[in-house]
Amino acid sequence: MKKIFLIILFYFIFIGISLAEEKWINNLPGPTSPELIDCLKSSIGEKNLEKYFSSKKKRKNQRPSSEHEGMMRKCIVNPSHQNINCVAEGKKINRVKNNKIIGVFGPTLFSGSFKDANEIKETGSNTAGIGLLLFINKKGELAFGEGKAPELNQYLCAIGSALKQANESGLSTYLAIIPQIMSGKKGVERSKLKGKQREVFLNELENILPLIAKFAERHAVNYFAPLSEPEKRVGTKLAVSWMAKVPKIIKPHFNGLLVWQSADDYYKGKFPKFEGGYDLFGIIVLFSRSSVSEINEYYSTRRSELAKLNKAIISSGIDRVFAAEFGFIEKPNIKKSISSKIYYKYLNLIKPYTEEVLFLENPSDMKSGKTQQVKGTFIEDIIKKLTSNNQ
Repeated sequence: MKKIFLIILFYFIFIGISLAEEKWINNLPGPTSPELIDCLKSSIGEKNLEKYFSSKKKRKNQRPSSEHEGMMRKCIVNPSHQNINCVAEGKKINRVKNNKIIGVFGPTLFSGSFKDANEIKETGSNTAGIGLLLFINKKGELAFGEGKAPELNQYLCAIGSALKQANESGLSTYLAIIPQIMSGKKGVERSKLKGKQREVFLNELENILPLIAKFAERHAVNYFAPLSEPEKRVGTKLAVSWMAKVPKIIKPHFNGLLVWQSADDYYKGKFPKFEGGYDLFGIIVLFSRSSVSEINEYYSTRRSELAKLNKAIISSGIDRVFAAEFGFIEKPNIKKSISSKIYYKYLNLIKPYTEEVLFLENPSDMKSGKTQQVKGTFIEDIIKKLTSNNQ
């Protein structure tokens, strides 16, 4: 007992923190370091950090202000504050090859229950999906380095480090671009563009795509979506015309597989042809209803939609489909056993079209509702069963 106490005491002396500090430090999202902790302390103060990260149950914590959110983000993406080790320009790592996509997708970098890629691997996953946020202002222009947005190079290096770590852990990787409007309002999802924002943003994205494609290639990304759910971001008409021309911009720089990750429920009436020569089509299967009866009602609607969508995908010459985001948007107030049955029911729903799936890992700071995460939940059990069946 005495020996254990001395080990614990030495640990706290070594990293220079107190027992009181340890509580909120353990609740920080993603990997930490002494440099990161010092940056957070000096930027917003320990009292605020205790308010925001005092409990592992995120709903019990106070949500950070927009100003503090931006200050913390700048600390987190600074390479000198973490063990960040991205692949330098002119160098390249080899792709990990897995036959099927089974794993986890997080819309932001390690914002949920996972600290690093090794923890994702421990769930039985063979693929990790990460959202690459493109920070834009109210006009639709890129806004890296402005306000609470990080510098572009620092942010890309943080994402690159995560991709490299996933690769070293034996995980294939999926990278999806998601626009993030710097509106100053609280909330995670601020990515629906309106009016002139749409065309301005698409022009900005088109100009930066070669840089991002080269970045994805040297970090051995297996699957790349140039714009996640384009129908939701810019409307169906612009999405169809813009997505069709994008592969010609990307393919000179990227040798992996291109993904059209669609918000297909935005189409009214007949589905279009998904042109451009995409390798995979990513469907969204998210249950946002709060009761079992509502979830079952959505099931019937989705079953009809998927049958029609699959015909459009095949006629577009795309022969591989996967569920790019699958699961509860927010955790409903139902029993774990019932939740598990619902997941299997929806997996059977998509089985005629695909057995490849990325389970959604809700961000810890999502705007509303309870966060449905993967680690240590029934979803982890499902992943392990799926991967064992495909070995």
